[in-house]
Amino acid sequence: MADPVPTSAPRSGGWIDPERRRSLRSWRLALALALALLATWLTGQLPLLGAGQRPWALLLAFPLGHLLFAGSVTLNRLSWREGRGALTASLRLLYRPYGGETLLFYLLLALAEELLFRALPLSWLLARGPVHPGWVLGLALLFVLVHGYRPGRRGSPWLLGLDLFLLALVLGLFFLATGDLWPLVIAHAVRNGSLAKVLVRKDRLAAARQAGGRGGGAGAGPGES
Repeated sequence: MADPVPTSAPRSGGWIDPERRRSLRSWRLALALALALLATWLTGQLPLLGAGQRPWALLLAFPLGHLLFAGSVTLNRLSWREGRGALTASLRLLYRPYGGETLLFYLLLALAEELLFRALPLSWLLARGPVHPGWVLGLALLFVLVHGYRPGRRGSPWLLGLDLFLLALVLGLFFLATGDLWPLVIAHAVRNGSLAKVLVRKDRLAAARQAGGRGGGAGAGPGES
């Protein structure tokens, strides 16, 4: 998630000041990690063990994360041209140096969410037999419901929900194909990091131009998860 910058005329749809957003982000991360640890203890599953058995999955995780980001932009802005431009920008900008705190946040949040919504429940089911596709669909729907619609996000809530549903569905199927947690974490973190790095930078530049160079602003990007 990216912190917005104050403007003299905040966009409609809600605005959260940077300090409050950072506080909410920290609480969200703490809650997600706590729930992931609790679920790990309750299910007796630890998908971290045995990870990395398929190196090709780790290599695929990076392009998958970028494609998920480009798909998110295309869907929410209903523009293939916008999505293609976002994909190019994410490949160019994402791997520039991050602040340590920011990089750690995206990796830990992705780890917690992938444990909760994919690795733990699907590992538990796989230990008991073949997994019906309905379980993957149900977990994807749960992922959308837990995230909900937060003030400050642009675009249709239906498109945002569809975006999150498709994200969860793709990552769920990817886990069934690989049985490996870490490719999911990498793809998820690349997708969310691209949202922060590319869209927020673009919005700040646009807002600065609109304000005549006196300031910048950015709302939350589409479907951050």
